[in-house]
Amino acid sequence: MDLIFGGLYSEDALETGLTTDRADMLFASIPYKVMPSFHQPIFDAIKERDKNFYERLAKAGFMLDFGDDESGLFMKYVRRGSGYYIDVGASELIANGTIKLKSAPGLGVEYIEADAVVLNDGSRLRTYCGPSTAGVRAGCRRRCIFDRVVCWQQALLRAV
Repeated sequence: MDLIFGGLYSEDALETGLTTDRADMLFASIPYKVMPSFHQPIFDAIKERDKNFYERLAKAGFMLDFGDDESGLFMKYVRRGSGYYIDVGASELIANGTIKLKSAPGLGVEYIEADAVVLNDGSRLRTYCGPSTAGVRAGCRRRCIFDRVVCWQQALLRAV
């Protein structure tokens, strides 16, 4: 986020006299229609800076994308409010193989059993603790942890 918002929201910006209130006004003044063209070159720089990391994630099966027009996660947030992931440590565990992924285009949760998650390719992944259906509804992002496999899928889940 330093490349995206560092010029507006940072200690350096404060030192130049750009307060949070002024930064908010500047940011709010950017027309939505031109915002993707601002973000595309920034995310090109991010992809280049973190190229090795993204290659390791992709090799591990993490399905990366930077939005329909390569404008990155902030525009995904603005447009849909979903479909992005902000790394808080798990990405390195995926990239280094500590966390294994089961992923493929179109792969999703078919249904949940008391001791497993059954995917739409017929595979059955045993769970160590019963999955919770609290808060599950159509279109929810669902996280299932099982046999050291983490599978994030957009799916319509049926409670057991």
